[in-house]
Formats: sequence, structure tokens, C-alpha cells
Amino acid sequence: MSVPPASSIETEPGSSKPRSLHLLVVLLIVTFGLTIRWFASRDNFWFDEVWSWKLATDAKSYWQIATAIRHDNNHVFNGWVIHALPQNAHWTIYRLPAVFAGTVAVVLAGYCGFRRTTIEGLLAALLMSSSFVMIQYSSEARGYAYLLLFLLLCIWLLGRADDRSRPYEELLFSISASLGCLAHISFASAYVGLACLSIAILVKQQGPRSRWMTTLLRLHVLPILTLATFLYFNAAHFVIGGGNQNPLHEVLIQTGSLVVGGPEHGGLAVICAIMSVFAVLFSTALLIRQRDGLGFFIAGSSLTLLVVICVARPDVIYVRYFLVLIAGALLAISHLLAILWSAGGWRRMAAGSAVLLILAGNVVHIRNLLMIGRGGYEAAVTLMNEASRTEITVGSDHDFRNPMLLNFYQQRIDRSKSMTYFKNGQWPVTGPEWVILHTFDSDRVPLPTLQDGGGNNYRMIRDYPYAGLSGWRWVLYRNERNHLPADKTSATPNKLPSENVGQER
Repeated sequence: MSVPPASSIETEPGSSKPRSLHLLVVLLIVTFGLTIRWFASRDNFWFDEVWSWKLATDAKSYWQIATAIRHDNNHVFNGWVIHALPQNAHWTIYRLPAVFAGTVAVVLAGYCGFRRTTIEGLLAALLMSSSFVMIQYSSEARGYAYLLLFLLLCIWLLGRADDRSRPYEELLFSISASLGCLAHISFASAYVGLACLSIAILVKQQGPRSRWMTTLLRLHVLPILTLATFLYFNAAHFVIGGGNQNPLHEVLIQTGSLVVGGPEHGGLAVICAIMSVFAVLFSTALLIRQRDGLGFFIAGSSLTLLVVICVARPDVIYVRYFLVLIAGALLAISHLLAILWSAGGWRRMAAGSAVLLILAGNVVHIRNLLMIGRGGYEAAVTLMNEASRTEITVGSDHDFRNPMLLNFYQQRIDRSKSMTYFKNGQWPVTGPEWVILHTFDSDRVPLPTLQDGGGNNYRMIRDYPYAGLSGWRWVLYRNERNHLPADKTSATPNKLPSENVGQER
């Protein structure tokens, strides 16, 4: 494929489209992104958000959040945001800052593209705005939306430095990179890419070495000190909270497919992942050939992240750990699509078709997120409160995950009844009134009945699904002897059969 030279796609002086039309399109894209993220933020808090909320609200100070809570679920900047908000606010309040951050990230993605051409800016904003993965994690009270915000702000600021360096922008970059390190630890891989980007810009400017060193110090001293301080206080005793174990190759395929709106699993996901990888590699090669710093950022950050993960082989790995890679991939794909569009003819038709396919794929995922959400925990707790006569007695297949959600929502139910949770192996002989099973498998058909170790039978009452990336599915069962009070004084232990019990987190 012949590629227009860089100089031919830098500006569009002969464009007949009025500037006001471009601004209107950008406004519509950003409004769409904000609206979808706001609607996606209105469903239930899922487990990791509840855990993050508990860590932040239990902390005595902002300093304690940054230095004393050595846990992978403590995203420091998000903890600061939650700590600053009222402790007993509705959970959607804690998501609003993330929604705002994710929307600003859409604007910044557009600005990053506008440095090259108008069409690339529009495509970058559109892909970032409509990406299911970006919508998912920009509507949760965790650190990922802030990670995206500070990452794209840093890229944009360094892009402006490519034209002309301004001291206040260098300071803003330094602060943004520091806060990015506190948003999520995966920003460290992005920072390697940002360092490559800054060096590429300085080399391109061909200034004296003394000026290079001075500029690099101004840009990077504060972020390096911030990251070093964070690691000093947290690395030695850092606790991984655990989670569902997924094979690395499956997560990589899932990530690559979701970049272009493909399915999460199956043969089509493999095809979509391969296509997205080739598109990103080709676009990155073009950027590097044009000596564009974005190419060096994508190469540096992606290689760093992939090498670290492949070497470390963590037991718990999720799509969200690759957000830096996904953000870079979307910028790379928007650059490639802009080149195809600018070439005209069949290439423009191919670019337009690719955009429509990406949007259509993302719409399917977004629809599931908006209609199903991250789980039906509030509805389940409400049902138990309405159906139980007096006290609510509950058991489940996981004595850490499920009680945390139960306690969170039970405190927020109007006119809630007293609730007692029985740990597995400590169930009364008559059994609890309610049993909850949780699973990450959305396709598995739940059993219509259960029987515990004491011979008590439980009938399935309701199945509460979830959309996939965040949360899990709850299946609620009720004791067929629910008219009898639980015999808490019995010395005979009762429990759920072992095949229904989850592993401790």
C-alpha cells in the first residue's frame, strides 16, 4: 500500500469543510461519550469498587492512603477522591469524577490527533468515545479513568513541546505524570513510553545536549521521585487481593479483540485480535518512520508492559491491566484510518467500513453493559429484605467476597431487617434462609435446587447476570424450610457442599 508522505497529511489548507462543522462533530462525539459513561455509571457498585470505597473511607488521612494501605485495590488518586467525598453518599457519586475524567480523556485523544490532521483528531476522539473498554473503566470508582486522563494529557503536552517548549507546560506534564503514577501502578509502563516520546522530540529538535539534559530533568525528576516514593512505602509489603485466574493468552486475545470492538472469546475474537495487532504494528512503524514521537511512545510503553507481564506471569490478570496498551492502540489505529481516508478512493471506503464495524462491535458490548450492568446485588438484597419475615439469614459459596457486598447494600436499604451471615462450615442444622452462589460464567445454566450438608433443600429464586468485564453473577436460592427460624444454637456444623464453594480471596 502506498502511503502519502508525512508532509501531505500534516494540514488540510484546501478543505472545504467549515471549521464550525468540525467543532460541531467534536461536540457531538464528546457529548455521546459523556452520556454513555453517565448511564454506565448508574448501575451497582461491584466488589472491587466496594473494596476501594472501604479502604478509602476507613483511612484516617490522604497520607495514609498513599503510604500505609499496601494493597493492589488501593488506587491512590481514586482513594483520595473517595476520601474527599461524603462517606455515606450514594455510590454513583463516587463514580462521577471518573466519568468526568474519562470524558476529558476523549477530548485529549482528539487533540492528540488534531496535531496531524483534522480527520485523525475526529477519528481518535470517536474511537476513544465509543470504545466499550474505555466506557467500562471510565464509569467506575477506581483508578483507571484517572490513569487515562493523565496519560493522554501527558501525550498531548509532549506533542505541544514538539512545536515549542513552554515552561508551564513542562511543569504540567511533570505533575500529570506524577499523578498518573498514583492513579494506577500500570502507568509505570506508560511512563517508559513517555520517556521515549520526550527523548524522540528532543532528538528531532536537534538542540545542544546540555539543553536536552536540562529539559529531561525538568520533565522527569518529579515523576521519578513520586514513583520511587510510592514503591519505597508500598513495594516491600504489597498485597495482591487475588481474583479469578485467567490464562494469559486468553486475556491477550480478549484485549486485542476488544480494541476493535470484537467479541471477548471464540474464533472471531482471535481473528479480531490478530487484525488489531497488525494494524497497530503497521501504524506504529509508519509513525516511527515519520519520526513522530507517538510511535516511540506506543512502542516503548507496549513492549515494557508486555515484557513485564510475560516475565512476571501474574496469577491474576485482566483486560484492565492493559489500558495503557489499549489507549495507544486506539491512537495508532486512528492514525492509520486517517491515512487511508486521506488517500481517497477504495482506501477511503475501507477506512469508513472499518470505522463502522468497530462502532457496531462496541455497540453490542455497550448495550449489554447498560442493560445488564455489573451485577444485581442491590436487587438481591432488596428481595431478601422484602421476602424475609423477620431476621435475614444468609450463607454463600465465598465467605469474603459475598459478605462485603451484602454489608454494603444492606446498609443502604430503606427499612432493612437484621441480617446474619453464616460462614461455610458454621451453618445451622436447619440451614440459612438464603444461599448465594457467585460465578464469572455467564453461560452456565444454574442448578434449580441445592442441598446442603444437613440435607436442607434450596430452590433457585432468581438469577442476577452481569455484563462481563466487571462484577460477577449471583444466583439466589431460598431454603424450602424458610418458615422455620434458623437453629443457631445447634452444635452440629452444616455447610455447603465443597463443589459449590469458591476459593478464599
